[in-house]
Amino acid sequence: MNNIFEKLLTSKVSRFVDDFTYDSKELFVDQGEKGVRDETKKEDIYHPGEFGTYREEIVKSFLKSILPQKFGIGSGFIITKKGNVSTQCDIIIYDSQNCPVIEIPAKQTFFPIECVVAVGEIKSNVQDRKDLKDILEKIQDIKKIRDDVDSDTELIYRSKYAPSIVDMQHCPEDSIVTFLICNKIEIRNIKDVLVNVYDSNIEQRLKHNFILSLNDGFYAHCYNNQICCYPMFEGNTCDDIFLSKHSEDDYSYIITFLNYLYIALSNNSIFRLSLADYLSNQEISYCLCGKEDDNL
Repeated sequence: MNNIFEKLLTSKVSRFVDDFTYDSKELFVDQGEKGVRDETKKEDIYHPGEFGTYREEIVKSFLKSILPQKFGIGSGFIITKKGNVSTQCDIIIYDSQNCPVIEIPAKQTFFPIECVVAVGEIKSNVQDRKDLKDILEKIQDIKKIRDDVDSDTELIYRSKYAPSIVDMQHCPEDSIVTFLICNKIEIRNIKDVLVNVYDSNIEQRLKHNFILSLNDGFYAHCYNNQICCYPMFEGNTCDDIFLSKHSEDDYSYIITFLNYLYIALSNNSIFRLSLADYLSNQEISYCLCGKEDDNL
């Protein structure tokens, strides 16, 4: 790695960890009398909604400084031409050059699925295996609505490594990337947190891509002992892999997460959006120079 780039990136990652882990708590968590928080008590969070939003904004700012500028980062809902709407997404990464972002007066924002490349969930502490299961099932359902994109939809970008035909079932580059970023996973055996967390009938392709726990490490997938960006590789099921945090000043696992997130987003298929597909099947009258033309 270039020494200058490494120092700059490490500094940026260090600032992100401090902001997400420590500074946010100083602002929103009750520190107790004399500003000293009792570690034996459950955190008493002032305004938990604002606390969550604050951490989401920290992640957005951090990712914007790392990812290519062609990617926009927002929050809201994903919509499809077939009328499906996702649950609310903490982080939505989309093609900013081709994606119309629709905001209603209530400050809710909607993103067409064709231009979305990734969805992330931001959490404080994952309390137990059930909590983790609920989070992963949510992003699993969001990933599935990409199936509403037809196989003959025109492509704006397609990785040279992807097959020529759009195939949501077998080509991971056609699916959106899903990830979880949290402060900590409170499960005793941290290496085995993903054991039996998914139902046995879940499609492998719908599983998460990455999990980053700032206090624990980085969870990804591997195939033939190589880290893989996807839960499947060339039709084969990938294994889970865990890169642990070794010390307080160890950021290698976060940098590894950023590297593979960057690769996955760079290879993700981007589809051309047709606004007409989102309109009802009502007859549209075209006008030329202010006059209706029946021949158009």
